[in-house]
Amino acid sequence: MSQAKITKQVNVDKADIGFVIGHKGKTIHLIMNRTGAYVNLRKFTHPSTGTEYSYFHIDGTPQQVEAAENWVSTIIQENYDRRTNPSHVAPERGTV
Repeated sequence: MSQAKITKQVNVDKADIGFVIGHKGKTIHLIMNRTGAYVNLRKFTHPSTGTEYSYFHIDGTPQQVEAAENWVSTIIQENYDRRTNPSHVAPERGTV
C-alpha cells in the first residue's frame, strides 16, 4: 500500500530564491532527486495589497516532504546568515 501524499509550503524571501534553485536549477533538482519530493517555486499576490509573496510548494510522502523542507529551510537559513553576518561578506576590491 502506498503512503498518503502531503503538501507543505516554505515561505522564501526574494533574496533566497536563487540559492535554493541553484545555477540552472541544479540545487532544486538535487533536492528532488535525493528526497523524492516534488518542489517548485510559487508566487502569490495579495488581492487587496498587491504585495507579492513567494514560497516553495513541496509534495510527496511525509518523509519526502520533511527531508525536502529541511533541506530548503537550511539553504534559506545559511543564505540569511551570509547576508546578515559581516564576517561572511567578501572584501571590496583593492582592499586586500
